[in-house]
Amino acid sequence: MQKLLFKLLIGFFVLLSLPLSFLFNPVHAQASTKKTPVTSFQTLPGSPKGENGWYNSVTLIELDTNKTGTTFFQWNTTSGEWKRYKNRIRAWQGENTLYFYSVNQGIAEPVKSRVIKVDYQKPVIDSLTVSSKNAQVNLAWSASKDAVSFNIYRKQSGNYSLIAQTIKNDFSDKTVEPKELYIYAIKAVDAAGWSSEKEAVHIIAAEALPVAKIKPQIAGGSSVLPATKPVVAKDAEPKAVNKDNEPTPLAAPVEAPVKNWSRLLIAISILVIATGAAIGGYYGYEWWASRGEEEKPTKKNSRW
Repeated sequence: MQKLLFKLLIGFFVLLSLPLSFLFNPVHAQASTKKTPVTSFQTLPGSPKGENGWYNSVTLIELDTNKTGTTFFQWNTTSGEWKRYKNRIRAWQGENTLYFYSVNQGIAEPVKSRVIKVDYQKPVIDSLTVSSKNAQVNLAWSASKDAVSFNIYRKQSGNYSLIAQTIKNDFSDKTVEPKELYIYAIKAVDAAGWSSEKEAVHIIAAEALPVAKIKPQIAGGSSVLPATKPVVAKDAEPKAVNKDNEPTPLAAPVEAPVKNWSRLLIAISILVIATGAAIGGYYGYEWWASRGEEEKPTKKNSRW
């Protein structure tokens, strides 16, 4: 009986020692440390202060892993050369994506990414031009690439007042009075909420152009007059119909006499009359001259 109890006691201690030996086995201890690392992402400052999730100051990025491994990163791509993370990274200006991951004892975590938007520079108006025509003022400008909208201000006296907002690079003000002096100013605004300094110009509004009266014209330059009667094609002219309801050809139209013949006859008549008058006058003159010579008295011979 005592031997049986002794054997049971020994078996109990053996079973109790198995878990302890498993925990303190160096091979198991090494395997337990080979876990996938986890990398955390942190920015300084901790949250964006600008509009639409933009950081409006210099921003640093800190990467930390829960294992004693190595962390790698690169910007805007995963196909380039990975850089080893050693200390804080300065975020690039603009909207960019940071890719990163850590490796611990040959075990790498999946690649992570974070989009970070940084803008700590104001937009700039590069140039501003102004012109006036037909009772309106036209503005045009160019700006830096980060500008997303523009505020248009105007004043005549006193302070500026906001008159329009646009995403285009031009604007026409049609609410001006001719011959009045106006001062315009433009401000560029970026996505982070930064706005540029005001760029101002002066302009005197021009008068409205007179409205020209336009006459209808054709290609030759003459006025186009509306037709008073419709023009009917010859093929569409109606045909006379007899009592048997069969079409019969119409009589041939009588041609009107040409007016030039009457003028020619008048000219020939005038020419004949003038010729006859000339011939009659010539022979009448000859007759009158010969008659005068016959009526002169002849001298008698004194010898008789």
